[in-house]
Amino acid sequence: MAWKTHTLLAVTVGTLTFIGCTKREDPRLQKLTAGISKDSALAALDVRNGERSATYLVKGKMIELTMVRREGAEGPLDSLPRTDYNPVVMIDGKLAGWGWKYWDSVSQEIGVHPETEKPKQPSRN
Repeated sequence: MAWKTHTLLAVTVGTLTFIGCTKREDPRLQKLTAGISKDSALAALDVRNGERSATYLVKGKMIELTMVRREGAEGPLDSLPRTDYNPVVMIDGKLAGWGWKYWDSVSQEIGVHPETEKPKQPSRN
């Protein structure tokens, strides 16, 4: 009987530890709907502008990437883990998708990898 109690206690502690260590999805992302305007998406995310924005013109489509930090995530964006900010992708001014899975597929398709790109330093002529 004691082993059942110990097993139940171990499972409970393990589950609570896992839940406590797991980052939850940013609840603001649940307010998004593909096809809404950029302004509507930023309003739903409760941000004026994202961070580390990048724009790409690919096959006649304007693809705009904006990073939105999770609420409470502080410090320079480049020093935060990927779990503390989320990519939001607009195509031709409309929300196309969001989240790392979506952006990873888009960036692979268009051949860019902003995670590894560093801002260019101004030339000193």
